[in-house]
Amino acid sequence: MLKRSWIKRGTSVLKRSPIKQKSFKKYLREEVGKAQLEYLRLFRHNEHICDICKKYRPFLSRFHILPVGKYSKMEFVDENILLTDWLPCHEKWHHDYEQAKHIEARIMELRGLHYKEKLIAINAMQPKQTEMILSCRLHHYRTEILNLTKNEITLKVKPPMTTLKINNFPKWKAISQNETIAIEGEKWIQIPTQEEKIVTLKIAPSGIELASLLLSSVFTLGFVFFSFKKE
Repeated sequence: MLKRSWIKRGTSVLKRSPIKQKSFKKYLREEVGKAQLEYLRLFRHNEHICDICKKYRPFLSRFHILPVGKYSKMEFVDENILLTDWLPCHEKWHHDYEQAKHIEARIMELRGLHYKEKLIAINAMQPKQTEMILSCRLHHYRTEILNLTKNEITLKVKPPMTTLKINNFPKWKAISQNETIAIEGEKWIQIPTQEEKIVTLKIAPSGIELASLLLSSVFTLGFVFFSFKKE
């Protein structure tokens, strides 16, 4: 039987360690990540379809092709991000060697055979993620989200012609505005111009959007008609 006297007793009061406060830079990173995810979902017209397995997923998140731990500058580069769910695709990319081979084949299909070399070259040109850079990225994504929710995009065009690639989001359709003619191709939109200026391109509504707009107009006219008829 042990004696109680062997237990070492101290006179100091046990204090709880203070809760670490979140730094402003970490807060900015979280906000930029949320804004970027919302922007990519709108920009690529993808709300629930996984880029890897092409199946319906209720919650999409950011899938970094080059890992952020090794390439920290690529955390908020759009070319380095796919939209997937954590289970099963994102988790298998990190923890299942056999499935990772199939996922890499899908990445090559989306980004090309030499996607690593291209992304590493982009990484070399990226600035350090300072608070100023993160604040600028946050402002950029929030502005673009506002533009996309208004079904339009603003860009700077330079003479003689500016080409806007749309191969990753083929549902985009451009409508000419500001006396600029947009020539639509299979994987691009060409905008001829004689001077450098800011141009706003609107997105043409799809067939479903046109049908819903037509139905809402019919119901509105019918409601107004019967209201006047009662009076």
